Amino acid sequence: MAKACQLAQYLFDKQEPLAEEFERYVSYDAQLGRIVRHPLVYCIVAPPEINAVLNQQLLAKTRAVRRAEEECNWYLYVYLHERAYRLQAFSQIVDEIDDKTYWRMLGDIWTDSENIWQNEAEWQMFLSAKRALRRHLMNKDECKVLKALPDMVYIFRGSSKSERRVGMSWTTELVKAEWFANRFTKPQDVGFVTSACVDKKDIIAYINRRGEDEVIVLQKHVTLVQH
Repeated sequence: MAKACQLAQYLFDKQEPLAEEFERYVSYDAQLGRIVRHPLVYCIVAPPEINAVLNQQLLAKTRAVRRAEEECNWYLYVYLHERAYRLQAFSQIVDEIDDKTYWRMLGDIWTDSENIWQNEAEWQMFLSAKRALRRHLMNKDECKVLKALPDMVYIFRGSSKSERRVGMSWTTELVKAEWFANRFTKPQDVGFVTSACVDKKDIIAYINRRGEDEVIVLQKHVTLVQH
């Protein structure tokens, strides 16, 4: 522990430029200062004093990714990437994995994602893949719930922005949609809840690993319902 603390202090005290590989992933915020959003290293507050720390993190992560690739450890390969870049990492290894792994990994990445709307075209492509065993997007309990749903399913979607009122992610629970509609709104703002219905056969998956009763469906299969 003492050696680790000494190393950390050494890296904080060491003055060096940020690695060139970071350059295209750097932005600046008036309050937070420099922000680094690299596929392998994500740091919201990244002052120059921690350049050495960030450089060491990048070096270690790069080596780990290379080792995972050499060992065909594809789950590790994907999850060594920062959350916002995992779908991109997945796209690089789809030809290396079997159908069951493809769907299980895609389901896990979806469940852990917070930026589905930013990569909606890519998600549509991967979720529409003509690969067998798509049921493995879900676990056994989720498969049972989907099977028990009625032929026509009423679904809801909550959003804090009107332009995102329709998407691929819905819920069967109105209360949950209302929570999503208001979780990022300011007191004076009003969120948006969209109601719709979908034929069960068009539902790609039902996901409940985060307790959201989530339904994944392509927009073209959704019929909006007027209040």
